Amino acid sequence: MPRQPESQDPPRADHGDPRQEAILRATLDLLRDGGYASVTTDAIAARAGVSKSTLYRRWRNKTQLLLDAAYLEIPRVHVPDVGDFRDQVRLLLEQRLEQYRKPGVERSFGGLIGAAAENPEFGDSFSEWIEVQKSATAQIIQRAIARGEVRPDINVDHLTTLIAAPLVFRLVVERRTPDKEFVESILDVICRAIAVTPTEPERERAV
Repeated sequence: MPRQPESQDPPRADHGDPRQEAILRATLDLLRDGGYASVTTDAIAARAGVSKSTLYRRWRNKTQLLLDAAYLEIPRVHVPDVGDFRDQVRLLLEQRLEQYRKPGVERSFGGLIGAAAENPEFGDSFSEWIEVQKSATAQIIQRAIARGEVRPDINVDHLTTLIAAPLVFRLVVERRTPDKEFVESILDVICRAIAVTPTEPERERAV
């Protein structure tokens, strides 16, 4: 059973603070332009127009700063329980589409993935960030299983990845912005695969 993350958007990130947002934007810009190694306190302070002491007061380390920048660029999504699996997943993925249309987001996401591969400490924290991002999808699946819409033998962790991964692959690897048609194609494939299969007597009654 995968560990369910309990964290929310990080409490350090006050996105209403213009100076803090400037720091996070500077962090993302450096990550996009030069990768993990280019994200230094000197470079961030210079680009954001703040002192290094400002960074040290707000963030304990580079990992925390990068994670706050990640939440600014790709915040969590929140989907109401509308009572239908396909409709809820569509709402979730359409929120992701809006996030993925932002200029440069594919480079931000790619930079975060590269940083996770390059630095084990950040990689562990980034994996937790991914689990937090997946948690809304997991809740949708669990509710659908309880309603009998989705097969109870489905591995929830695997299915959350199958739902999330195509959009990220399209965006970061193929460098193509996913759209609503792409989302519907994903939904068609997934919903056919996970739907509860009628028992033999039910099939006979339906004929």
